[in-house]
Amino acid sequence: MEVYYSTDETIWGHSKQAEKLTKVSINRTVLWENQEIFIPAVYVGLSGAVLDLCVKIPSEDMVHFLQKWDTEKRLSLKTSEEYEQFESENPSCRHFRTEICLNGKPLALLMGSSLFWYCDDVVHQTVPQETLAQAKTGTAANGNPDTDLWQNDPDAERLRTAYHCGADGCWQFERLVWQWTGTPVLSPQEITLLFRACPKPVTAGYFVTASGSSDKPVTLIKALYPETNQEYTITQHECRLTRHSFDNTKGISYPEYSQSLLYSISPSLAPELYDIIDCCAGDTPRMSGIPDRTCSHTAAFACASSPAPDKRLAMSSFHFERFFSEVRWRLVFYVTQKPALEVRFPIL
Repeated sequence: MEVYYSTDETIWGHSKQAEKLTKVSINRTVLWENQEIFIPAVYVGLSGAVLDLCVKIPSEDMVHFLQKWDTEKRLSLKTSEEYEQFESENPSCRHFRTEICLNGKPLALLMGSSLFWYCDDVVHQTVPQETLAQAKTGTAANGNPDTDLWQNDPDAERLRTAYHCGADGCWQFERLVWQWTGTPVLSPQEITLLFRACPKPVTAGYFVTASGSSDKPVTLIKALYPETNQEYTITQHECRLTRHSFDNTKGISYPEYSQSLLYSISPSLAPELYDIIDCCAGDTPRMSGIPDRTCSHTAAFACASSPAPDKRLAMSSFHFERFFSEVRWRLVFYVTQKPALEVRFPIL
C-alpha cells in the first residue's frame, strides 16, 4: 500500500504534489486495558511521517450499541447531554491522543483522520433486512438505482485488506500525520508511542440562576467528582445581565445578551477538569432586518476573564431579547477513564 504525506482531504489517497513515504513495518499489537490496538507501520520521508493505527472493536459491543441507538433514536438527538450520552456509549468513540518518538526524537502532530469498517455480523444484526436486500441489487424501494445504500467505505476496506485485519470484529483506522521537530529520522531503529485517553464529560447536576440576584455568596450546587468521590461546591458571588458588542455591519445580526455568573469552586479544581454550561442553546444569528431569517453563522462567541484570582466566570448562551429571567446550568466533570499507556518497540 502506498502512503503519501498529505495534510488535506487526500490523506487516505494519492496526491500528485505529495511526497511518497517509505514504509517502516511495526506489526505490533498492544492491549490497553480492554482496547486492542494494532500498529502496522509508520511511513517516513523528508516532509514528515504518517502513523497508521488499527483499533479493534468487538462485534458484540457494536451490535449492542446500534440496537439500543437505532436510526430513529440517533436522528432524534437534540441536547448536548443526549449527544454526550450517545458518544460515551459508542464503542467507536473511545477517543485517545497519541504521541510518538522515533529514535527518541519527538514529532509534532499536524492532523489526523479516521475511518470505520463494520463486519458482517454487525451489519446483519443491525441493518434492516429490506435495506440489505436493496443493497444486493443496488436499487431503492422504488426499483431505481440507489448509490446511498449502506456499504463499508472503500478506503476502510482497502486498509483492512492491506493490514490483514480480521473480519471477526469492527475496525477503526486512524491515520496521524506528523512533522519533524528536528532532523528527519529516515531509518528509525526504535519507536515509542504514548496513548492518552481523552477525558469524558459527565454531567454531575443542575442549578438555576437569576440575573440581578443578591451579591451575597450563595451555594448553587454540591457534587461528587466521579473518579475520586471528592465533593465540590459551586458558590455564586455575582450574577448579572451582560450586553456584548458584535460587528453587525455585514448583514448579519448576532444575539448580544447573556448572563454572566461569577462563582468559585471549593476545593480548588483545575479548569480543564470541569465546566459550567448553559442548558439552553441560545439564539441563532440572523439576517439583519429580517427577524425570522436565520443564516449559516450558527453562533456568537465572547471571551471574558474573572475580575478576581480566586473566582471564575461563566457565560450563558446569547439571546436577542434582554428579558430572560433565569438560566439553567449543568455542572460537567471531565473524567479520564484509564491511565496512559507507553510502549516502545525496536524496529528490525
